Amino acid sequence: AAADHADAQAGERAFLRPGLGQRGQQLVALRRGQELQVRTSTGAAPEVGSIIPSDGFIADCLRSRRPSCCRDTESDSRVGPLFRAMKTRSLIAIPICEHRDAKGVLIVIAPLPNAFQPTHSAILMTLSDIIASKLAARDAMPVVDAALPNFADLPTVSLPEPSPAQVASPVPAAKAAAAA
Repeated sequence: AAADHADAQAGERAFLRPGLGQRGQQLVALRRGQELQVRTSTGAAPEVGSIIPSDGFIADCLRSRRPSCCRDTESDSRVGPLFRAMKTRSLIAIPICEHRDAKGVLIVIAPLPNAFQPTHSAILMTLSDIIASKLAARDAMPVVDAALPNFADLPTVSLPEPSPAQVASPVPAAKAAAAA
C-alpha cells in the first residue's frame, strides 16, 4: 500500500510540471472537512499535506464552482497572505468538481501580473475534469482498496509564457469573463 501511495504521489507531481517557464507553480488542494489539504504541489507552492485557507479568492472559486482569475495580487483584496508571501503576482483557481460538489481546487501561480489568458482557463478546466474523474474512480473503490488514484497516465500541461504585450496590456476583465 505504501508503494501504491508513493506511485500515486509521483504521478500527481508528474502531470503538474511547472508551466509558465520555470517560475510557475501549481498545487492541487482537496477538501478535508472544512479545510483544504494540499495533495500535490510544485516549486515553492505549499508542501504536500499542508492546510491552506479556503477563504477569499479560493472561497469564490469553490462557492461558484467556476474558475477564478486574479490578474494582479497587488490590487485584488481577495488574495490572502499565503500567496502574497510567495511573491505571487497573478493566479488562477479552477474548481475540481464531482457532479455539483466542489471537491477541491487546482491553483496555478505566476510571479508576473496578467500571466493568464482565457485559453489557460479552458486548458486547466480540462485538467480539473480529469482529476475529478480520477477522484471519482478512487471513491468508487471498496474502502479496503481505496488508495490514491494513479495519476501517472494524465497528460502533462505546460502553459505558454505570456508575451510582453500580454503582460503590459491585460485582457479586459469583462472580455476575459465572457470567454470563460
